Amino acid sequence: MKRLNQRGSHILAIAIGIVVVGVIAFAGYKVMNNDPAADKKDQAATAPTSIENKDDLQQASDSLNDTNATVNSDLNTDSLNDNLDDLL
Repeated sequence: MKRLNQRGSHILAIAIGIVVVGVIAFAGYKVMNNDPAADKKDQAATAPTSIENKDDLQQASDSLNDTNATVNSDLNTDSLNDNLDDLL
């Protein structure tokens, strides 16, 4: 039997591994940058770090109200009720 020349085959395996890792890294990068939850966080009003006057208090109140509205719109109460009924 004739022996096959396998010199250099490990380089091909390493190259294929690098390509696979690169494709997975690129896909993860694209998914991370297209996260819609991150867009909502950027649009939310920011509350002041310290409340020193009436305007700061109003801004903090508005920020909390906006956050509450976002949470309420994202909450699916029907699903919650169904899950609670299943537990009981």
